[in-house]
Amino acid sequence: MNIKNGLICLLIALILTLCMPNDVAASACKQTTNVHSNYAMDVPVKQQPTLLLSLSKNITAVNTQVDLYGGLATSTSSGGINGIEGATINIQRLDTYDGTWYTRGTLTTMSGNFSGFFIVHITPKEPGTYIYRATFDGDINYAPAVSNVVTLTTN
Repeated sequence: MNIKNGLICLLIALILTLCMPNDVAASACKQTTNVHSNYAMDVPVKQQPTLLLSLSKNITAVNTQVDLYGGLATSTSSGGINGIEGATINIQRLDTYDGTWYTRGTLTTMSGNFSGFFIVHITPKEPGTYIYRATFDGDINYAPAVSNVVTLTTN
């Protein structure tokens, strides 16, 4: 190894020492290194689910129950849908005054024939516009997801 190559290796080793574990820096001046395979992490790839939300009706009277329902699922390689059962879903309502989403309730998706589906009953107590969404924080197998927004008008 000539002086120029030695200085380059020393510079690389210095940079790696500052940013990475010592055994990577020590290997910087070797003819060949395999940093990637030595430090590959076994991080599971999480599936990205789809979270959908809907209302049984978009306009209602005060003190009238409305169903807010939806589903959490992933697509299969054959083009089908795989409902995610037992997932925790947060139902949130937008505060139109401060623009903050507040969690109004938490529920769990169904299993069996209705795997991945959920339903919650809401009864608006005052006239106005209510904006809802659902969120899923993710888990060991699935990435987080946020649903579409639905709007309920109460007269």
